[in-house]
Amino acid sequence: MGNKREDILEKALLHFASEGYQAASMEHIAADAGVSKPAIYYHFRDKKALYEELLCPRFEKLREEIETATHGEEPLRGIEKYIDSFGGFLLDEIHFSSLFARELTGGGATMPESCLEIIGAMVGVLDNLLKEGEKRAIFRKENPFMIQMLIVSPLLTYMTTGPIRERIAMELERKNSEEIEAEMSNILSDLKDKIIRGLKC
Repeated sequence: MGNKREDILEKALLHFASEGYQAASMEHIAADAGVSKPAIYYHFRDKKALYEELLCPRFEKLREEIETATHGEEPLRGIEKYIDSFGGFLLDEIHFSSLFARELTGGGATMPESCLEIIGAMVGVLDNLLKEGEKRAIFRKENPFMIQMLIVSPLLTYMTTGPIRERIAMELERKNSEEIEAEMSNILSDLKDKIIRGLKC
């Protein structure tokens, strides 16, 4: 029974990530998971509950990683740890990143309230680090939502644009005879460096 539930969650993640909440079909999820549609409703009350079970535990895991990584750190190091934790999680969870990107571009229309509470807690950690850094004259005053967007948006864009980056890189190399690194292997460290430099007084 437990394995069936995990199979459903695994296949549902793929469908929601590639099709979005509205377009994803419970019939198709059931077929891919090798179960009947009623079997999905045995494990999950409805489509909304299935979606919430996919998203919220991942956001909660990310929140725990962020709070553990930043606890007791001075502001500069705390921001670095925050970016490392958030960025590392998104880079490791490609389908979750696609799903998160869909929610952001859709204005969070189908984001469960319980997930929003967890995201709010993460932004709260960032806000506390920024305020402490400002108090110590390390950081200039910044809106935490702006810094959160500067962390999340480039990483989600990176995670969801691999094929088109490859095509553009090939075109640029053809025209310029110069290799372009479409993979951007140092994206997290480069992003962290740029954000930290922008925050410092």
